[in-house]
Amino acid sequence: MPIPSTIFNFLDPKAYPKPFTADRQGRRQAYRDADTLEQNAQQGFAERNTPPPGPVNPALRTPDALALLFGVLAGGANFGEFAQGYMGGKLRKAEQDTQIAQNDYEAQQWRSQVQLQKEMNAAGQKRRDADMAFDDELDREHKEAGPYQQNQALVGAMRAGLTEAYQTRKAEAAAQPAKAPVPVLADPFAKSRLQDGLKNGLVTPEQHDKIAGFVSALGPDQQRGMVRMVLGMADRARRVEAGEALPYSAGETYKNLRSEQGLIHPELTRLGAEIKRMEGEAKKAMAQGLPKKPIDEKMLDRYRTLYERYHGIERIIKTVGDRMRRDQAQTRPRPAGVPGRQG
Repeated sequence: MPIPSTIFNFLDPKAYPKPFTADRQGRRQAYRDADTLEQNAQQGFAERNTPPPGPVNPALRTPDALALLFGVLAGGANFGEFAQGYMGGKLRKAEQDTQIAQNDYEAQQWRSQVQLQKEMNAAGQKRRDADMAFDDELDREHKEAGPYQQNQALVGAMRAGLTEAYQTRKAEAAAQPAKAPVPVLADPFAKSRLQDGLKNGLVTPEQHDKIAGFVSALGPDQQRGMVRMVLGMADRARRVEAGEALPYSAGETYKNLRSEQGLIHPELTRLGAEIKRMEGEAKKAMAQGLPKKPIDEKMLDRYRTLYERYHGIERIIKTVGDRMRRDQAQTRPRPAGVPGRQG
């Protein structure tokens, strides 16, 4: 029985049915037309939005030269009454004209707002009509197509969506400002171990940058131990989540830390006694008025480094010991009737 040729279709992309051909371009064009309608509506509203009429001319509230002339011609006795009546008539006429202009302006603004709302509604309706037409066409194609065609159309749509999302994220990343440079670790061993953790998937790139940031603030002697401890915790967490056997137990960790602490302690004690002796000699010299002999800075730095390492191990030992006791308490057999995990 010959092998059907369709089994090799996956080698030829052209052999796959094309995705559904619903009028996506038509919908995009309708959206662009709706955007144009909205822009034209906003522009027309701005052009119709004329400034309101100004107030009444304050000069009408005082007699002008013409009123004074009429008053002089009319006689001195009637001058004040004539000028006041003449100017009062002009003022009332100006106030009436101003009120009429204000009413016309408010009516024109109302009509302009109504027209803007109608044009915006028309743009929204154009988008809704395009969406409905697209959905109807897509439904029709789904009904006419078989399951295989539907599946391939779904794959094509997903591929197009992923491509679009990738392009969008790429553009957003290009628009963002450049990240701050990752701090460089002074200890080459710590630097290489941290890079190995990134390559092996123990830490993510974001975690790598954060770890490098806070480890770089430590001294070169402390960076190696801190990176080893962080990566060890990450490896332990990964193995626990995956259900794998741990290469070392909490007890072994406890023993190793105790051993390292025991190696540090003699040198720390010796340096502490030496520094204390030198401080005593310096005090005696000051009391006798002699020049004070400075303490060796390298010795002080070494003492500080060992002191921080020693007490850091103490804190870790306490944490590991607490975890060991908690694990033992959870796995210890309990009498019947006592709540908790049973043996």
